[in-house]
Amino acid sequence: MSATTAKTAPALGVPAAPPLPEDLEQLLRRLRLPHIRRHAPEVIATARAQRWEPVEVLKALFGEEVAGRDRAALTTRRTAAGFPTGKTFDAWDPALSSIPAPTQQALRTLEWITRRENLVLCGPSGTGKTFLLEALGQQAVEQGLRVSWFTLEDLGALLRRHRADDTVTKAINRVLRADLIIVDLCRYGDYVEGPDRSVRAAVRSRGVRAPADAGRLGIVTGSRGRRGPCLWGGSVLASRRRVW
Repeated sequence: MSATTAKTAPALGVPAAPPLPEDLEQLLRRLRLPHIRRHAPEVIATARAQRWEPVEVLKALFGEEVAGRDRAALTTRRTAAGFPTGKTFDAWDPALSSIPAPTQQALRTLEWITRRENLVLCGPSGTGKTFLLEALGQQAVEQGLRVSWFTLEDLGALLRRHRADDTVTKAINRVLRADLIIVDLCRYGDYVEGPDRSVRAAVRSRGVRAPADAGRLGIVTGSRGRRGPCLWGGSVLASRRRVW
């Protein structure tokens, strides 16, 4: 019994592209070129109608494969990051933030990630810290970086879950494979005074330091970040620290 595949009717006046020969389709499947296989009928029909050179056909087909793989990789990185809402800079209004515009622009370049520097955003609830953190993370994903998003409670649960079988080190190593690690919705006291020393040690190992009155924090740290001072920002910039 052969499986049938539903086909979309062609637009009025536009002839349907002929399907690929079965042997060619099987070759493309074996070579794992799904995007070429999907677009080849239309590309071949267009090439025949417009009398393309063979090299133009190859360029178009492999261009479709590369573009398709890039889209799939972006989706995979975005899913793996675990962002909470999907907010990006498309919905961000720089004028509504009290962080100076030059600082916002500097953060958006993501150069501080390549310099392996840490970033802390602090301020009262509802001032856009989580929005900015997620937008920065989304931009990092779009630039090909691997990102991991956590709340402090997530990290604590992760460590406690792996203590039972003594695999904490392996769990932390998996987290540190990311190019950028974001810890949102935590207070400085949560890891300075909290009961989970493993979380405190992990945060301190990233070189993160904050004043006692920092309030709620969003911590962004490169997985290979260096010990030392952090970059600071928030609803009101901390005057005791230079942000950039």
